[in-house]
Amino acid sequence: MTVDAWIAVIMGFVALGVFSFKINKLEKSEERFKHMVAGFPRPPAYTLDRKRTDHLFTFSLYMMGLFVIPIYAMLTIAGSSRWLAVVFAVIGCSFCLIKALKMFGQLTRVGKGIQAEMLVGMSLESGLDSRFTILHDFQLGDDYNHGSNIDHLVISPKGIYIIETKYKSCSSDDEPMLRYDREFITDPSGYKSDVHIKQIKGLIDQFKGYCKREFGISELPVKIQGFIVYAGWGVDFGGAKYKSIDEYNIRVNAPEPMLKAMMTVADKQRRWDDARTQDELVRHLQKRNMIKVNKKK
Repeated sequence: MTVDAWIAVIMGFVALGVFSFKINKLEKSEERFKHMVAGFPRPPAYTLDRKRTDHLFTFSLYMMGLFVIPIYAMLTIAGSSRWLAVVFAVIGCSFCLIKALKMFGQLTRVGKGIQAEMLVGMSLESGLDSRFTILHDFQLGDDYNHGSNIDHLVISPKGIYIIETKYKSCSSDDEPMLRYDREFITDPSGYKSDVHIKQIKGLIDQFKGYCKREFGISELPVKIQGFIVYAGWGVDFGGAKYKSIDEYNIRVNAPEPMLKAMMTVADKQRRWDDARTQDELVRHLQKRNMIKVNKKK
């Protein structure tokens, strides 16, 4: 082997050692963090924050590839064919750049989603009194299957509220106002969609299934109200269609109107038939929503 080849091999082992050290350090840091926060309820956007950490690590790897690949190509391939080394470096760097740009876009979206969930979470914590139990980032999966997560789950003596938080960008020329007619959500450009409506309906069904599976409640004694919240947006209900029978009764609101609507709607609903059932369910959900630590065997 040539001197350049040996240098490339040594650099490869050094890079592998650095990555192994970093990964080991991150794992130990994560384990210490879990023990520090064990026994505390999940904060708003907990799942999104963990996803952002994973994306950031992957993004760093692609960015490092932009520097490592040209050096590796010049030290290993350039000795036999400089043009081949250039082609290899261009292809490798192009791949890493495309992946890094894609990951950067995902990081940006996740970051804005975290901001939106934090905003709604703080609004709930500061805007509701002690009668309401507020859980954030509630996981609907069981020990064997990964399920969806509810951004914010609120339980009061007169109702259960499932809140799905959404981030949506807005052009500087448009007013941040959405229209909701109980079937579609329309943005300022005229684009209609019912994706988020179907999503929260699915969450309501999954929560009912969760209560039956985990708690043995086949039918909840109070109504579940679903809210879709777009942080920073107003919502126009002018074209809303009234439905006398609506199993879901989904509402689309900004944070402040959501709190007002939640209090108003809650006053019109009946209380739990058995207060003990509510207390037991609340304790169960709070215990389930604690940050877990994977104990090593």
